[in-house]
Amino acid sequence: MVRYCDDLRDGNAVEPQNYWVNTSSNDIVRKFIEKADAAAKDEIERLVSGGSIKKKIKQELTCRDLDSQIDNLWSILFTTGYLMQRGA
Repeated sequence: MVRYCDDLRDGNAVEPQNYWVNTSSNDIVRKFIEKADAAAKDEIERLVSGGSIKKKIKQELTCRDLDSQIDNLWSILFTTGYLMQRGA
């Protein structure tokens, strides 16, 4: 927002630009999917198809532990906004 305002003030921009494009990546998600077993891949496919799965979310994960086991995938997807909680 600040950069856009600066551009407007300087007369350099007419429309807002996508300043945040390519500022993050999905590398860790890609790594998890590559090393996922058949059961995890089936669950991913179920989610992509609009279905749901039930998983325990680990909120205490540290950077060191992120890719230590495939079950951490669900916690990462949840905390980064790819998944949402349904029901209680």
